[in-house]
Amino acid sequence: MRTIAGGAASECVALAPLLAAHARGGGAEPEGERVAAHLACCGACRATAATLGLVARAGAGPALDLWPRLRARLAGDDAADVLEVRLPPFGWRAAAAVATVVASVLAAPEPSRFLAVVIGML
Repeated sequence: MRTIAGGAASECVALAPLLAAHARGGGAEPEGERVAAHLACCGACRATAATLGLVARAGAGPALDLWPRLRARLAGDDAADVLEVRLPPFGWRAAAAVATVVASVLAAPEPSRFLAVVIGML
């Protein structure tokens, strides 16, 4: 096959729009035969068609309509919908690390410049 500027074969570029229809099992008969013949000899297009087939099968299920649930949650003031954030308990090591950072910042002659240097090192 002859390659073009981007490195892709001209046949690959010509058949790219037809790969999705072929992956879904559709497509016109003459183009379908042409795509199948090309896929038999082109590994890159075969991989692309396989990926498109996976995407087509994954999206084949019914679409979820989330608006009724969202509207019901917005209309109600249920306490069960309140999000509780639980932080892990801090041990003495975490408290010592926080205290060290705070003490270092407070002891620095120019705290804002010290923080800028420390944050720049991260």
